[in-house]
Amino acid sequence: MESLEVIMSCVREAAGTGSVEPVFRPGALTHARRLAAHLETRPDHGPARYLLGWFHWYRAQGLPEGQDEQDLDLARDFLVHHFVVDGSGELPGPLAATVALMAVPSALAHHRRTLLAPDGLSVDVAVRLWTRIVEAQEPDDSLRALCLMSLSTMLQIRARLGGGIEDVDEAVRLSREAVTLSPGPHAAAALSTLATALRDRYGFARAIGDLDEAVATGRRAIEAARPDEEDLPGYLSNLCTMLIIRHGHTPDVADLDDAIRLGRRAVALTRDDNPDLAARLSNLSLALQNRFAGTAGSAGLDEAVEAGRRSVAATPESHREWATRLSVLGTALRHRCEADGALADGDEAVRVSARALRATAENDAARATNHQNLGLALLARYQRSGDLDDAFRAADSFAAAVAAPTAPPLHRIRFAGSAAGLLALIDPSRAADILEQAVRLLPEVAPRRLVRADQQDALVAVAGLAGDAAALALDATPDQPDRCAQRALSLLESGRTILIGQLLDGRGSLHGLPPALAARFTALREALEGSRGTDPLSALLPGGPGTNDDRAGLARDMAATLAEIRAQHGFASFGLPPGLDELLPEAAHGPVVTLNVAERRSDALLLTTDGVAALPLPGLDRATLTARIEAFHAALKGTTDPDQDRPAAQAVLTGTLEWLWETVAEPVLDALGYRGAPQDGAAPPRMWWAPGGLLSLLPLHAAGRYDERGRVLRGQSVMDRVVSSYTPTIRALRHAREHRIAPAGRQSSLIVALPETPGLPGLAHVPAEVATLTSALPDPLVLTRSAGTLPTRDRVLKELPRHAIAHFACHGAHDPADPSRSRLLLHDHEQFPLTVAALAPIDLRQARLAYLSACETALNTATGLLDEAIHLASAFQAAGYSHVVGTLWAIDDETSAEMAGDFYAGMRAPGSQGLDFTTAAQALHGAVRTQRDRFPRMPSLWAAHLHVGP
Repeated sequence: MESLEVIMSCVREAAGTGSVEPVFRPGALTHARRLAAHLETRPDHGPARYLLGWFHWYRAQGLPEGQDEQDLDLARDFLVHHFVVDGSGELPGPLAATVALMAVPSALAHHRRTLLAPDGLSVDVAVRLWTRIVEAQEPDDSLRALCLMSLSTMLQIRARLGGGIEDVDEAVRLSREAVTLSPGPHAAAALSTLATALRDRYGFARAIGDLDEAVATGRRAIEAARPDEEDLPGYLSNLCTMLIIRHGHTPDVADLDDAIRLGRRAVALTRDDNPDLAARLSNLSLALQNRFAGTAGSAGLDEAVEAGRRSVAATPESHREWATRLSVLGTALRHRCEADGALADGDEAVRVSARALRATAENDAARATNHQNLGLALLARYQRSGDLDDAFRAADSFAAAVAAPTAPPLHRIRFAGSAAGLLALIDPSRAADILEQAVRLLPEVAPRRLVRADQQDALVAVAGLAGDAAALALDATPDQPDRCAQRALSLLESGRTILIGQLLDGRGSLHGLPPALAARFTALREALEGSRGTDPLSALLPGGPGTNDDRAGLARDMAATLAEIRAQHGFASFGLPPGLDELLPEAAHGPVVTLNVAERRSDALLLTTDGVAALPLPGLDRATLTARIEAFHAALKGTTDPDQDRPAAQAVLTGTLEWLWETVAEPVLDALGYRGAPQDGAAPPRMWWAPGGLLSLLPLHAAGRYDERGRVLRGQSVMDRVVSSYTPTIRALRHAREHRIAPAGRQSSLIVALPETPGLPGLAHVPAEVATLTSALPDPLVLTRSAGTLPTRDRVLKELPRHAIAHFACHGAHDPADPSRSRLLLHDHEQFPLTVAALAPIDLRQARLAYLSACETALNTATGLLDEAIHLASAFQAAGYSHVVGTLWAIDDETSAEMAGDFYAGMRAPGSQGLDFTTAAQALHGAVRTQRDRFPRMPSLWAAHLHVGP
């Protein structure tokens, strides 16, 4: 078209020369008017409108003030249409904000349509349009808060349609800005938008801080709302959903009772003809279900079903929440079926849940949940009807939920547990495949973006998964025992010590990377692991940066940095866990025995130079093991209680060691070919235990058979046959071996000794221990109160990098509620404890040996975190100490002092003033055995000490 070509030429020339002369040439305006008239029949021609917008903008610049208004109006009108429809291309700077403002009505109209029936395309269009508007607005634009809230809402919807956590991160950021811009009448709306964004981000990342903030912000929204505010019922209903979710973290029903109260109030304040009534009824139904499921009587569930029916009836089938409301009704019916056994409810629950699933888009994050809900409905009906077809269909539905990539990892893992539970008896091979998928998702349950407490909470929710998966793997294909054993070992290596694995994966060698890239990675790692400022050994609190927003940004930067590192030559696997093929060579130094106790079966997986073999342990079951552990630890307390029968308590310990020998240790040693004590003068072979789970609470290295006088029968104990060491996983052992770098220059030692600790009983034999150590250890620095050098946390953290050896003679304390808070009790322990979490960010490349002569330094009794091996010994090893000596329970300080002296004497390198670190395990073996031979009937004195490392 001639007019289009003329206008294009004029605009290009004006843009290229900076002169407005081309748009004033004779005939140019005529062509502009012809093109505009033509566009009345071609509303889709965005480029032409864009050119006309610039044409009239240039004309306005060349006209005297007062004569430019018509061209300015035309420029805005043409550019607004292009802005809304296309959006590409630059806008005239002075017009950008005005054009954005003029685009708001169109954006709101599209926004309302998208809310009613969103799909991926419409939501993407809405996000792009609101983004352009926000970017073009002036900071003080009166509509900016509204636009920020609208963009946040669209991002939340897109996240649920597969956009992922990046969208909700941005929604939170935008909502926070909207709150700061909304001190007046829009404050409640902005606060409620922020609360729902935080709620949704919790759904993806499981950061409890987000959920608590969502609840608090939701309450602020209600407080800020006027009593007659139209959206008040919506704020009430939103808070109702947040309280329902938070109830999952506590057995207290207060949140649910509050949710029901809010939900009922929201429904009562909503007119019957209000289109939002359906959502509020659905939320009320969920609150009632969560409150009354599993309780006696069904009155609350009757109300839940009725609210669910009303919600569905009030929702058009074209509405974006149609499937969700069907699903809520289906779960209400299932709960009532489970409560009163009515098969009619079970039938309807299946029908409604299946209909909800059919109505859910493939890329909707809710699809996995709806698969799960259908599976649960089928399972509930199967339990009443006995129809096996329902059981098989339920398993299929659970399996489909596991495979849904848009579902949060924790949900997928739970779906896997449901599926495997159904299939384990009828199809163990398929059950094993499903659980393997779940195990591979475990690292995503506790990503680096979460603070440590949230990571631990997430892992508690999936405790035992790796063990169950390994047990199923061993049953899956019994005709291929070698393959089964390798698969089981791979699952245990992948599913245990997730948090330690994150630390180790980030501590590979950076040698060969561009210095700037290596420095950026190190800074991000330290920030995520908890450092403050530039000093990686500064005082720490668990979790590092204080907000989830901070950690979200750091985690994104870390992911981008890791991708850049892996693109470098020779770094393709940097920061990734090693494969099983990389771990198999670790058996060259001696066998590694990984133990697994599951409901289905118990086994020892033997890694030797011949490969991996599974040794069934039929005498070991979880119930018996649990009872033995409880009796053992109760007896430990009795050995120091003057009101107890101490010899009887020691006898319980001895009995447990005999049971442990018969059920675990002897079968393992016999299978490895260690069938008796080495011949006189021969050094006993080395081996490593990776007990995991419950067995980590017992001293495998001390197991043995005793005679009637309480003495160990020769050759009938672990210590008679082998030198034992421990490792959380083979992966951790590999890391410790890779970091055995000889420190430059002369060895030096740090001795931290507290014979007196504020608020705690004295340790009378610590001075004698220090006297022995100062003559045994190379170049010692002693931090002790009597020496005028107070052993505070900050001083110790400052000194650790300067010494190859660190010896602690002090009190230690295990925290059963939060093992990351287990600690060494230094002089300032009441204000600044030296905890496991405080050690997490430390990376000491020259460290060699940490001897923790303190109570409970290798103990973790947190039931849901047993596979994580969170204790001081593992923390010191992760920090860089190849060899660590720790303790499983409270120790006697006199015996410990003697044992420490024997240990270092056994490590003395012939003809040298230094220590031979390669003999650490043998030296501890000898020291423990000496005490055992002195006090065979008192295992509490000598069996606690163990060696962790290569």
